[in-house]
Amino acid sequence: MSIGERRHYITIQRATLAQDSSGSTAETWTTVANVWAAIKPLKGREYFAANQANSEVTHEIKTQYRSDITTAPRIVFGTRTFEIQAVINSMERNRELILMCAERI
Repeated sequence: MSIGERRHYITIQRATLAQDSSGSTAETWTTVANVWAAIKPLKGREYFAANQANSEVTHEIKTQYRSDITTAPRIVFGTRTFEIQAVINSMERNRELILMCAERI
């Protein structure tokens, strides 16, 4: 994938537990990284093929390889939030990640 296709600036966030003033634990999201990515909505046959392996996959997000990305973090793009359903190391070359995601409203 060429650099020009990665025109979306996304934020990768990881959940952390923090204690509030009343002593209870609350989940907060901490920024891990801001990276350039390509966001592609899945349509038609691609959507149904993706759903065979992962429930509710709606988008494919491609970005540079990062070893710390699993299905635990989430992606934020503007006001939109994507949950990572699957992480694919493209060609197993540690250069590009394909993230199969579900958009949450």
